Amino acid sequence: MGKITGYGPLAEFFTGSDALEVTEVMINPTANGNKIFYGKHGRHWPTTKQYFKDAEEVTRFCQKICEDAGRPFTVDSPIVDAWMKDGSRIAVMGFKASPLGTAATIRKPSPVR
Repeated sequence: MGKITGYGPLAEFFTGSDALEVTEVMINPTANGNKIFYGKHGRHWPTTKQYFKDAEEVTRFCQKICEDAGRPFTVDSPIVDAWMKDGSRIAVMGFKASPLGTAATIRKPSPVR
């Protein structure tokens, strides 16, 4: 799955043997860049890898995912809650609703796990 479709830079949390145990992925904006966390075994774990170059890339990624889900993520619609094609649920908040940058949570359903 490339950066244009699918899960882009977060694909490792959705494909492969280790992905079966991941229940959710969170993108949290901070003053020093984005922090990515993943849920596994009932706990949240921070990642050490940098998945996005900057806040603008996170916004574009979320806009693409939301567009694929049929729910636009724009300045006029800064909060989106949608079902992705694989059954995962994405919640995105950005623009003026999240002053530090775009925040997102993707929750995977049991069949995807």
